[in-house]
Amino acid sequence: LLNTMPLTGEELLENEMWTPTLTNKIKKVFYVYKMSGLVTKKRVATYILHFCSPELVYSQLGKVAKAFSGSISRTVIDIMENPRYIVTDRGSTNFICEETKNSYSFIAPYWTPFETINWLSTRAVNRSGVPNYLFFETNQEFAFVSIDSLVNQEPQREYVFSDSDATTVS
Repeated sequence: LLNTMPLTGEELLENEMWTPTLTNKIKKVFYVYKMSGLVTKKRVATYILHFCSPELVYSQLGKVAKAFSGSISRTVIDIMENPRYIVTDRGSTNFICEETKNSYSFIAPYWTPFETINWLSTRAVNRSGVPNYLFFETNQEFAFVSIDSLVNQEPQREYVFSDSDATTVS
């Protein structure tokens, strides 16, 4: 495959996943940015494809060089909803931002949008006065939330982790 179609770093990987317990299929598109671990044996080649969401690529292209002041959550929303920083086909409706208790004034020194938000997550304080915010992407949305809110929410699924050949005793 690599001889007939070499990877140039501009490839899109379309992935569709489902399990018997999921009600909807998860269909995502990713950018391939790296290939590693190439092992060739006779007529077989295996390798690892490294890929990321298009939003990460767009974040790497945009730089934040601006003065911000006010609540940290408002600053995060401003960055995520600004098409100059993040280009997404999901829109702002697929972004969860938990309100922060504190405000912060700073000048972003030409960081990427995601670097800026991750830096702000280390300074954000929740309603209980605890600085434990995370910024992450799920298969449906981006989130800027505190660990407290994640721990206190209702479980969405229950998983059992065990060896594949283990027997369960009831």
